This record gives sequence, C-alpha cells and structure tokens, in this order.
Amino acid sequence: MELTQHEARIIGVLLEKELTTPEQYPLSLNSLTSG
Repeated sequence: MELTQHEARIIGVLLEKELTTPEQYPLSLNSLTSG
C-alpha cells in the first residue's frame, strides 16, 4: 500500500497529536487542518 504525500502527512499529524495531546483526541477538522 502506497500513500500520497498528503495522506502520509495526515496520518503523521494524527499519530503525533494522539501521542502529545491525548486529552484532546480525537482531533477536530480545524486541528487536523492546522497540522
């Protein structure tokens, strides 16, 4: 399975935010867009 650059970035943002701010997880669309 190959990811596009945008897909990989989205997954990276989700993983990073889950680890660094678990109390704010799941993310809002605004948080994901900012990432």
